[in-house]
Amino acid sequence: MDHNKAIKFLYKLSSKLNKFYRLNYNKKLIINNKSKRKKLFNPVTNFDKNFEKMIRTNIIKLFPLDGIIGEEFKEKKGKNNNCWIIDPIDGTKAFVAGLPTWSNLVGLMYKKKSLVGMANFPELKKTYISYNDTSYSLEKKRKIKLKIGV
Repeated sequence: MDHNKAIKFLYKLSSKLNKFYRLNYNKKLIINNKSKRKKLFNPVTNFDKNFEKMIRTNIIKLFPLDGIIGEEFKEKKGKNNNCWIIDPIDGTKAFVAGLPTWSNLVGLMYKKKSLVGMANFPELKKTYISYNDTSYSLEKKRKIKLKIGV
């Protein structure tokens, strides 16, 4: 499978996610506990759901046959061997606390094998994309290869 289209998509998606966050960050935060156990706090916010809706909409527009597994909504079965995995806000507790270390995680699998993944940190203005056993940082619209080790 040629995954260049998915790589380009994730580069563009990171900008869309950051813009989406900047336009909505000052809206009212609604927090619910999605844990079924009373003593466990597993927060979900309106931002988690809105990020996931936005990500799904963008995926469906470009990859209508692909499956989607997200954290907040039902699985969309695919009509091919591609499946997108979404964690709209990884670190919801940090997000709720106002810490900048939360991220949007989006990845693509082909036949259950990871092809490409993105970690986008809107507050930190950092995006990382990995594919072909190499990771890159996106900085000022440039792709910088990350070095492993010291």
